[in-house]
Order: sequence, then C-alpha cells, then structure tokens
Amino acid sequence: MIRLQDSVDSPRPPHECFWFTVDFRNLPHWDPTVLSAAKRTPGALGEACEFELLVAFGPRRLRLRYRVTVFEPPRRAVLVADGEELRCADEVRFEPLAAGTRVVYTSDLELKSGGRLKEQALKPVVALNSRRALAGLRRALAAEPTPPPRGLWRDLLDRALLPGALKFTAAGFRAARLPPVVDRMDGKTVVVTGATSGIGRAAALALARLGARLVLVGRDQARLAAVRAAILEDSGNDQLATHCADLSSMAQTRAVARRILDSESRLDVVVNNAGALYADRELTAEGFERSFALNLLSPYVFTEALLPRLAAGSRVINVSSGGMYLQALRLEDLASARGRYHGARAYARAKRGLVALSLHWAEAWRSRGIVVHAMHPGWVDTPGVVSALPAFHRAMHPFLRTPEQGADTIVWLAASPQAGKSSGDFWLDRRAHLTDVLPGTAVHRKTRQQLVAALAQAARSAPG
Repeated sequence: MIRLQDSVDSPRPPHECFWFTVDFRNLPHWDPTVLSAAKRTPGALGEACEFELLVAFGPRRLRLRYRVTVFEPPRRAVLVADGEELRCADEVRFEPLAAGTRVVYTSDLELKSGGRLKEQALKPVVALNSRRALAGLRRALAAEPTPPPRGLWRDLLDRALLPGALKFTAAGFRAARLPPVVDRMDGKTVVVTGATSGIGRAAALALARLGARLVLVGRDQARLAAVRAAILEDSGNDQLATHCADLSSMAQTRAVARRILDSESRLDVVVNNAGALYADRELTAEGFERSFALNLLSPYVFTEALLPRLAAGSRVINVSSGGMYLQALRLEDLASARGRYHGARAYARAKRGLVALSLHWAEAWRSRGIVVHAMHPGWVDTPGVVSALPAFHRAMHPFLRTPEQGADTIVWLAASPQAGKSSGDFWLDRRAHLTDVLPGTAVHRKTRQQLVAALAQAARSAPG
C-alpha cells in the first residue's frame, strides 16, 4: 500500500473548504490527473454518495467510482474507490485555524496486482501527482484576489471588435483561467428569471450547489417542474420555490413580483436573465413590441417592484449580450417601429438599454448599499440561439460556450465578496469591460434619465 499525506492552509472557513473539497465533481478544478468527474447518485452530498472519475494513471486512463463512507461536515470525510486494478481510500480532515482552515489530506492506494515491487516503482509518480493535486487545492481554496481594474490593453482589445469578440468563445473562456467559485450562499435567497433552460438553468444549478435558496421564474410550468427535479437530483437542495409567469406581459410580471413579495422577507440577489430574440416584429397583448417588452421593460418593472425586499448588500445582476456593442440606444424608437424590423438589432438595442438601466440603478441605489451589475455571457450554445440564430449556430457551433461557462460570471457576481465591492460595472469572465466601443453608442447620464422616464411611462400605461 502507498500512503501519502499532506496539508494545505486556506484563509477560507472550514465549511467552505469542506463542501468544495468533498464534492468530487470539483476535482478537475484542482487535480490535474482527473480528466472528468460526475456525481452518480441523486440527492444531497452525503454518506453513500458516489462519484465516477476518469483518471490519468501514467499512460493509462482508469475509471474509478468513489463512494463516501464517512461524512461529518465540516470536520471530516472519507471516500473509497474499489476498482478492478486498485483500491483508493481518501480521508480529508478540516482543522480550524485562527484565520482559516488546515486541510489534511491522507490518501491510501493499493494495487491489486504487481506486488510490492510495482508499488515501489510507482510511488514517486504517485507522490508527484499528489503534490500537484494539493498545490491545485491550495490555489482553489486561496483567498480570491480583487479583479484587476480595466486597463488600457483590455480597453484596446474591446475596441478592436474582432479580438474582442474572440473572447466571447469557449476558447476565450478557457484562456481566462478562472478559479472555481467556492463562496457559500447558505441562508441567501436568489431570484433567477428564465431559469428553465440554457444559461438560467445552469446558473440555478450552480447556485443550488452553493447552498442558496432559489426563487425560479419561468413561463412554462412543466419546465419549471423539470428544473426543480434536476436541482433536487443534482444537489439535494430543496430550498426552492417556482413561479410561472410570461415576463413579456407586464401584468404577469407585476403579479409574479407581488407573489415573491408575499413569500420572501428578503432578497439577496435578483438575476434578470429571461430574454429572447424574435425574428419578426409582433406586439404583445398589451401593445408593446415583444423584444422591448421582455428584454428591457420587464426587468425594469420586475426589479422596481421587488425593491422593498432589497437591502444593503443585495445584488441585482442584469444579463445582457455582446451584441449590444454594435447598437446605439434609440429613445425615439424603443418599439423598433421605424424601418425594416431586424430581430437581432431589436434585441441588441434592448440589451444596450438594460446595461444603461443597470448604471442608473447603481447610481440611484448606491446610498442604500444595493449593488447592481450587468454582464454578458459570451457566445453560448443554448436552445434560444439554435432557434433564433440558426445560421450563426451552424457556423459557430464548434466555438460556442457551454451554458455552464456562460453562467459562470452570473454565479460569481452572486456569490463572491469581491463582486460586492463595486457597482455599475459591465462584466465578461469576471472582468469589467467597456460598455461602448463604437462611436455614437455611449449612453450618457441625461440619456439614461430619459430612458428611465420612458420605461416608467410605458409601465404606467400597462394594465395590472
């Protein structure tokens, strides 16, 4: 048997270290020998939970199925794998320090064939892999650095449209080399609109793993039930409520906001993610152009209605689109009634308005301690992109991000203490970026005030 033991010190509290380390789905974040990891048992992380790993063992690839045999949060856990060729037993202990946690990792590995001679030959390789893994764990559990401020080089890349757009791809996400989100959200309530598919669903699953109480809003009851079931299977987190509403309707937007006000005493995070790109110009039953209604007016009505439940430390996250870089805000034509209708243009203009609205709220609510950010997820492979932009999807499919990659910055903005130290920024891959790169696309304060006045007037004209 080969026994290895080492420890890492982290400034994080024991419960954060425990939940991140013992969830072996996180192993690819810190152990370079683990090529993939998946949880194979439904429900909460706990005793008898199983994980399947694909591990690089020298030149070979081995599949190991680990089972949690001891689960004592936040102090200790033991996970055991009994494969065809080897048996592994990993014990992890979490010892409180004056400022943080010492993680003591003991790993026993026993080869089932080859005898002691083979074990001795492999021991240096196993020891090297162990040191690399523990170094990765130390980095993952380190204190999160403050995101660097915008600089000249980043601004130049943003203004150079092609290099800037390359960052929107999956390769751009990988190049950002982002650490995992470790910060726990136990006791915090997060509202996510558009939570039944794509980026919203991925964000909801990730936030549930971090322990957040979720309030999910979607327009299809069956799909809400499906995402609820998926969250329960993935994380066992049953602290969630679902509300069905079509947010292109201001009456339904107000009604779901009232239901949330009635059921929740405090909202820590509101994620305005619901959105859609429509190929044809159509009006809602209330007389609003659909893209304007769903992508801009509804987030305004919804968030303003929820303001009584937002307090110091609460965060509002508005999901925009990189396409907004190509469009200016047209106050005189918010309904896209002039000229030939172009769905992508109407969508981008609405998202441009949402970024301007985010900056207005950040300034207006700063004295109340409410943080407001906008972000864009990059180019993401979602059902909405397939249906709304089929030609773009066919051409760019190999380069598109996964929904999880697109949701990463949402999760970070919701959970990270660092993200709460500023307000009014526009984020991609946890970095603040310019909001305008083309002449004539900047939205100045006076125009933002006029936009808010127009949204308020439109909201007043809607029934309900």
